[in-house]
Amino acid sequence: MSEFQLFAVTGNPVLHSKSPGMFNNVFESTNYPAAYTRLAANTAEEAIKIFRSLEFKGLNITAPFKEEIMPLLDEIDPIAELIGGVNTITTNNGTIKGYNTDYFGVLTSINNHLDKIGKKEGNYNCVVIGASGAGKAAAYALMSKGANVTIVNRTIEKAEKAAIKLNCHFAGLEKLPILLPTTDIIILAITQNVNPINSSWLSEKHIVFDANYKSSEFIAMAKTKGCSIIDASDWLLHQGIEAYRHFFNQYPDNTAMRNGLSTYDVQKRSDKIALVGFMGSGKTTVGKKMAKIMDIPFVDTDDLIVEREKKSIPEIFEQQGETYFRKCEKEIIQTIIDTPSRQIISCGGGLAINNENRSLLKQHCLVIWLYATPEATVKRINLESRPLLNVENPLEKAKALLSQRKQFYAQASDIIINTEKFDASITKKIYDEINRIR
Repeated sequence: MSEFQLFAVTGNPVLHSKSPGMFNNVFESTNYPAAYTRLAANTAEEAIKIFRSLEFKGLNITAPFKEEIMPLLDEIDPIAELIGGVNTITTNNGTIKGYNTDYFGVLTSINNHLDKIGKKEGNYNCVVIGASGAGKAAAYALMSKGANVTIVNRTIEKAEKAAIKLNCHFAGLEKLPILLPTTDIIILAITQNVNPINSSWLSEKHIVFDANYKSSEFIAMAKTKGCSIIDASDWLLHQGIEAYRHFFNQYPDNTAMRNGLSTYDVQKRSDKIALVGFMGSGKTTVGKKMAKIMDIPFVDTDDLIVEREKKSIPEIFEQQGETYFRKCEKEIIQTIIDTPSRQIISCGGGLAINNENRSLLKQHCLVIWLYATPEATVKRINLESRPLLNVENPLEKAKALLSQRKQFYAQASDIIINTEKFDASITKKIYDEINRIR
């Protein structure tokens, strides 16, 4: 069987992304040794650093990093270069290459919708609102169909710059009341859930498309006006299908990928927040701070085992062995899951190795993988209290253990948070991500 491979989507924020459901559903249906999670980052540079450190095979990029990430790549596909945005990267022998599959997502979605409603190809008038990565990809897709495209943006200089590069028209938001009466297709490609359109400008002749697949005020308004609506999830699905092709040099099972859009609903599992990761990654420190901020109980599986067994962890390892300790972990996590209350759970570094433990966490908890390099974690911990690292060369042992465990952390996790440097921004990052999905 192939070596286990890691994939993720990165952005700021990113916990809302449905991409893990799509890819993991394909992996599970084909029994492929891979996992797809979310990578939280404050900058594209931070995302690339973790991408390299954890040796990811591929990464999808969402707002606001689609343009910011380009200078950090070794190669860029010509279409992505023309669009001026990258939403998919792959690595081959250490060389990272960027692609744009957003345009494919838009183009396929529009073609499918036109077929569905019985419209033919034509020289459509199109307005794309937003001049960042997604907007430019949408404009490129429409122009490849021969459409007459106008990019509209709040900052008109940004719209002008994108239009010059793509050879289309541009305008400021104030021109929308003039443009929309003669427009056939309207695409809203703004990161935030902002609606710059007045309902009086819409009619049943409009075909509308919003890149935002969460709640959309624009789409709600368009429905009341009888507009023909393209589901935003279609954009996500079809760009994901094309990203999969770049990852694996073949297309996925489209049905499995579409079915995955409805899985892994993190909001339903956010009452219990489980922190997984290697020893020294900050699970106890971060967990206690999170519990204080959110005013909910904090529990530590290692502490509960020590309390129950009336022995320290080194004593358990020495007297009863690692197998017995892992048995204790399974029993403790089951007890925690069975407790019907909100909790922050710090999971022992090896807890996620067990299949049943991972399944319990994934079913009942929002799972956060706290990641720091082995070099950082070894400096933080008391080696005498860590039997597995109390060896002649703890750093090499830590690297080997993390190499073995990272696939299990990835399989369990909903999101990766970088804890290389401890400061207040870590807990704020987690808190902000969680709040955005509620």
